[in-house]
Amino acid sequence: MQSLLTGAGVKLEGGPGDQGWEQAADLDPAALWDAHRQGKARLLEVVAGWARGRVGGSGLDPEALTVVFARRFVPYKRATLLFTDTERALELFANEERPIQLLYTGKAYPTDEEGKAILAQVVRIARSRESSGRIVFLEDYDMELGRLLVQGADVWLNTPHRPEEASGTSGMKAAMNGALNLSVLDGWWPEAYSPEIGWAISEDVSAKGDEAEATELLRLLEEEVVPTFYDRGTGGFPLRWLDMMRASIATVGAGFNGARMVGEYAERYYLPAHASGAPGEAPSR
Repeated sequence: MQSLLTGAGVKLEGGPGDQGWEQAADLDPAALWDAHRQGKARLLEVVAGWARGRVGGSGLDPEALTVVFARRFVPYKRATLLFTDTERALELFANEERPIQLLYTGKAYPTDEEGKAILAQVVRIARSRESSGRIVFLEDYDMELGRLLVQGADVWLNTPHRPEEASGTSGMKAAMNGALNLSVLDGWWPEAYSPEIGWAISEDVSAKGDEAEATELLRLLEEEVVPTFYDRGTGGFPLRWLDMMRASIATVGAGFNGARMVGEYAERYYLPAHASGAPGEAPSR
């Protein structure tokens, strides 16, 4: 995108956020899938290296549906919502025909005892025999690991308690890298969500409480996410999944990037404010 400002009062060149993101809708499906598989392979290679000498993580499958939960461990983010019905959730992860694997990472504040307890619960689940080695908690979450996760995830999971999520920028980054969001309708997701780019736990379900949301989360995984990922067409590609990836990159990239944000601030606020204070003009009131 060209510079939005060449001097005070100059009009924007092109619409805010006009950086060509929409071209992602026309990406070649085979090329997109190949690029995504490379990103996932890099991620799982790092996970395998991390896992040496630890429990779980060394046998993750690059062909399996990979779900990522990467965020701060605080109660409202509900890291363990998926395991409200632990037996049913673990059965889902134990499926041999259509495997799912889940990568957890994140930190709790040192003084947040509740957050640390949630993190410890996640670690116990990941290390349990019932997890079949498909649930992994990655320690030492940092920006480099975050970069690998958004590039390698198939699904970006977000389960905040409505309406406590301020935004959720990691979901935006993941979507721009081709991951599909599965989230409660909170933060940025109510504005971005459509069935063409991901999945949502509806406000009606959320209003019924944690148990209803957990049930709906498992239903979405079982009945919608998993079948879409493993429905392979010509050449072994998940064509419907790839359509959603392309739509997600195009729409989220165009609508939730910094250039669009700065452009709109400039166009709607900064430049009008400057013009209102120009010499010879009385500021509007």
